[in-house]
Amino acid sequence: ELEDLSVEIKLTDDQFKKYKYAPDLLAYDLYGSVQLDFIILLVNDMVDPKEFDRKTIKLPYASTLSKFLNSVYSGEYNYIAMNRSENNMQTRI
Repeated sequence: ELEDLSVEIKLTDDQFKKYKYAPDLLAYDLYGSVQLDFIILLVNDMVDPKEFDRKTIKLPYASTLSKFLNSVYSGEYNYIAMNRSENNMQTRI
C-alpha cells in the first residue's frame, strides 16, 4: 500500500552525499523522526541502511504517511480492544 502512496524522486548530488547509507537522517529531515527510516527502506525494497545508495528513490509524502500510520494505529487499537473484550480482559491502552 505504501508503495502506491509514494512518489519517485531523484536526489541531487548534494542530497545523495548527505543521505547515502543514512535513511534515518532522511526520515528525520522529512518526517521529524529517525524511527521512520524503516518506511523509506520498505518502499524502496531494502532492509538494511547499507543498501540505501540510490539517486532515485520512492518516498511517501509526509501528510500521506501520517494518514496511513493513523489508520494502521487505529485499526490495531480497535483489534486489541475487540480481542480483550472477547477474552474478558480490561483494555488499558
